Amino acid sequence: MKSRLDPELSGPLAAWHELTNGGINLNDIPQARRMMDTLAQAQASKAVDIEGVDTADHMVPGADGEPEVHVRRYTPVGLATPMPALLWIHGGGFVLGSVERDDLVAKHLCKATGSVVVSVDYRLAPEHPYPAPLEDCYTALEWLAQNSDEFGV
Repeated sequence: MKSRLDPELSGPLAAWHELTNGGINLNDIPQARRMMDTLAQAQASKAVDIEGVDTADHMVPGADGEPEVHVRRYTPVGLATPMPALLWIHGGGFVLGSVERDDLVAKHLCKATGSVVVSVDYRLAPEHPYPAPLEDCYTALEWLAQNSDEFGV
């Protein structure tokens, strides 16, 4: 059978498998989180900071007695308003990830698109089962919409 993998991806994919000992094992979620944090820290230590982006952390009131939701807002410096907005919901299947881990990605998206980016630090499963993570994301979306004038969106 012919491989459907783009040859340009074979090197990075091999490196990923080597660094992760074959991939992410969700049978041990705490270990998977530690591994992803370690990889993110190593990547961030080699990255050049992205200038021209202001960041601000906010605690958004949760819906109907739910806890506050941490969001980080990224705003491009010096652009005319109004501008588009993007709600960034980090990857990780509602089990892994954080605003901090995707900080450079969100800054890059902000700078490259000229958009306000709001990254949501939703609660993770299994400690917070469905629909808690999804509700946190929706809370962040509502907050972004309610504050769009203030943010120049």
